[in-house]
Amino acid sequence: MNTAFSIQNKSKDISDMEDLHKFLQKFEQTSSPEEQEKYLDAIISLISDRNKDDEEDIPQAIMKSHFMSKLFPCLQETALHTSLTAKSAQLIAELAKTESLRVPLVKMSVVSPLLNLLTASVASPAVATQACRALGNICFDNDEGRAAVNEGGGMAALLSLLQRYISSTEDGACKLRVIACGFILNLTNECETLQEQAVKAGVLGLLDQCLHQHPDDEDLVNMAMASIISIADSEMGRKQVCETGILDTLLEVVEREETGASLCQVLEQLNSLAENVETMRNRLAEGSLPSHLVRIIQFNSGKGSQDREECVKLSSDLLLSLLVGDGSMEKLYGGGEGMVFKQCVQWLEAKSDSLKVLGALAVGNFARSDAHCKQLVDVGIVEALLSGLAAGDGAEPSFTLQHAVLSSLRNLAIPASNKARLLEAGVMRAVLELKHTEVMAVVFKLLGVLRMLTDGQEAAALALGQDHDFLVCLVDWCAVEEHAGVKGEAVRLLASMIKNSKSSQVMRNIVREEGLPHLVSMATSEHLVMQNEALIALTLVASTIPGDAAVSLKEADLVGTVSGLVKNKSAPAELLCNVLTLVRSLSTAGMCEEYPLLMGWIIDSLCDALIHLNVCLTPRIFDCMRQIMHGHRQFIQLRMSL
Repeated sequence: MNTAFSIQNKSKDISDMEDLHKFLQKFEQTSSPEEQEKYLDAIISLISDRNKDDEEDIPQAIMKSHFMSKLFPCLQETALHTSLTAKSAQLIAELAKTESLRVPLVKMSVVSPLLNLLTASVASPAVATQACRALGNICFDNDEGRAAVNEGGGMAALLSLLQRYISSTEDGACKLRVIACGFILNLTNECETLQEQAVKAGVLGLLDQCLHQHPDDEDLVNMAMASIISIADSEMGRKQVCETGILDTLLEVVEREETGASLCQVLEQLNSLAENVETMRNRLAEGSLPSHLVRIIQFNSGKGSQDREECVKLSSDLLLSLLVGDGSMEKLYGGGEGMVFKQCVQWLEAKSDSLKVLGALAVGNFARSDAHCKQLVDVGIVEALLSGLAAGDGAEPSFTLQHAVLSSLRNLAIPASNKARLLEAGVMRAVLELKHTEVMAVVFKLLGVLRMLTDGQEAAALALGQDHDFLVCLVDWCAVEEHAGVKGEAVRLLASMIKNSKSSQVMRNIVREEGLPHLVSMATSEHLVMQNEALIALTLVASTIPGDAAVSLKEADLVGTVSGLVKNKSAPAELLCNVLTLVRSLSTAGMCEEYPLLMGWIIDSLCDALIHLNVCLTPRIFDCMRQIMHGHRQFIQLRMSL
């Protein structure tokens, strides 16, 4: 069966090639425009069949024949033979669909006669359409083609053509507008120079007219939108879109549509414009756009269609983008009375996980000031968030929802006035239920919530430090190399538990679970805040449970860590003060006798440090050295020459 199929295909290939040579020969032998057009039709049919199968034998054979030189005269527009001219341009358009032929076509100098067809006084919509197709295909992912079109004045010719037919009701004008917009897209896509040139030539105004005058032409709207997106890739393009009436046109599409490809394109464009541009977010938040985004989300959510889900996603992304900006967020919050804010709170109780996720992410963005956080807790937002931690559409919990909820809870837990209230509401208990999750993104947020809750909360830190199962998980997370965020948050939580619990039992538990080496490692972190947190925790351990911690600190190479920090000439004063405090704690706790070599190296490092450290730290260094010497007499003879 397979063999027969293969033979049949091979037979067809041979037949097609024989037909091609026959048609090419017939075309060259006749001088009748009608006959030439008939053979061009047959050749185009053969090329189209090959393009469908991604085969290049027919197009390549045409390019290697003498046929192309015979075709060029047919590209000369005349009032008598417009259909032949259109068919000739169409054939080149079909050839240019083959990627490997685009550069050869440019080198064959087909661009110039095709551009002439755009400006010819007798050019018909049919001829101009096929010329635009040919040039647009030549420019697709082809810088040489774009350069040739640009050098030939193609930008001006193209925009002039579109202007001429933008309001035309002539037969073929509708298709021409779509093809011309496609040519603009292929000419400017990912080419900032041509994008800026197009902007200066007024392309956005023409595209705006296309959208305004032909809102029901879906093909034109889609192609015009794609071209606008391409133009807005450049800084100049984005600025012009934001400052001209085209933005209002885009917003009108959002106001008018509820779903569909054109709406998705507009939403994609607005997302791009709002990204990292505060003034644009503020402008979009001031009008009716947010309420229309809510309407689109409500209308399309849960309908199952891929197109509708895409509308929901793009609308949600844009709404969240508006909430990233401080000014736009305040507008949508409206002092807790904003329509968007109230709707986001309602979404937390929706049946759909996607709406719950959107609501939770929105709440997290609203919770960016102490005043907002307090108000959100006052209105009962914590209870609504907690309900989403275990809930899901299916049998399995939604990790995306858990991640979003934990993000919001972390922000709510930052203000000091909220911590006790969140603990009373059972946040820590609910969060700890997730401690066995294997999703590192969820673990990262979980650790962030717990670290915020233990900050300044002795009872919470004590309870957490006495939870054996959690401590086992926490120390394991301290060693997670594949997720730096989890590793960093885990060790910071260890430090927080030591600092805030003030409990020797919690410290012993951490020593028992081998958590101290991770704190010693964090003391050399590239982040100053993490270094200081580690040093403070180590100081508390050394001064509170020196006997229990001595062996673990020695095995963790505290010697090398402290020595390296003191010798670091670029270390900030704050860090060195904490290092010196740790050293004093070690000596005061009698740890000199545990490993005298450590103290010897520390004194050597301190002596070296006097040469380069800030003069204001010198008394602290001498104080540390005296403390160490007082704790262990054998050091009195060391470096007395100082």
